[in-house]
Amino acid sequence: MWRITLFFRSFYLRITVTLLRILFKLTRPAIATKNVHAALQIPSRDAGKNITAHLYKKNTPPSRPQPVLINLHGSGMIFPAFGDDEEFCHHVFQSTDHAVIDVKYRLSPENPFPAAINDVEDFVRWVMAQPEKYDLARLSISGFSSGGNLAIVAAAVLFPKDTFHSVLTFYPGTNFASNPAGKIAPDNSGKLIPPRIARFFHRCYIPVGVDARDPRISPLFADLSNFPSKLLVVTAARDNMAPETEEFAKRVKKQTGHEPVLQRMEQCEHGWDKNTKGGPVQEEAKRRAYSMAVDMLKE
Repeated sequence: MWRITLFFRSFYLRITVTLLRILFKLTRPAIATKNVHAALQIPSRDAGKNITAHLYKKNTPPSRPQPVLINLHGSGMIFPAFGDDEEFCHHVFQSTDHAVIDVKYRLSPENPFPAAINDVEDFVRWVMAQPEKYDLARLSISGFSSGGNLAIVAAAVLFPKDTFHSVLTFYPGTNFASNPAGKIAPDNSGKLIPPRIARFFHRCYIPVGVDARDPRISPLFADLSNFPSKLLVVTAARDNMAPETEEFAKRVKKQTGHEPVLQRMEQCEHGWDKNTKGGPVQEEAKRRAYSMAVDMLKE
């Protein structure tokens, strides 16, 4: 009986996600890739699979190993939003001496936990295996929304303390174990993530029987004592996940003694920087957030 239940659960999730992805594509502007220097295909740990990525870098060949930022896009763990961070990636490689690699990780429910974090781990190790090309003392990782969750997991759980120079996160979720209905945004006047939608995302990503308190899913519960010293956390006041993410930053400070850079963007919603019609407040917040990332990479 339980196998039948799981079959129909999987069928329901896949059909619903397929419809959501169609709607997602119909309502989103086409993603430009005019600034991409090269498309990469990196072997996955899973036989016959590759990890796709876009490389952003200046055309002038570097004279020495180049600092590198690995970026992870947002997706709710289900949406095909690879390329959404084009503007951020372009801004970073133009404003710093870094190469930027935007990584396309696997999505659920077809590839639930831990597929996405396996892709992140495999890609970071691929970069680390090329010290002649990349300056591993200046290897950083960034992410937006679910990509921010994956970036934090990589730094907190997957790799040793000194792996990453900086961890840059924008409105990530850090606690998938708590009831979404109990998540209250600091400013509830905006368009919030409905609890039923958050629960659906969690069901797609977290397999039946897996504890959502696993630090690889909810890094709020990780041992953070060895977390990298340079952490940028940008939250949005009109985001249900802002409190848990700000609590995560406080725990990093308490357990490491280092002071994260924590910035809440007022009058901004989850994913505000991807809203092309956000208005002057959101545009200024985006400028500040991206500039803060550049400043930390230059430290």
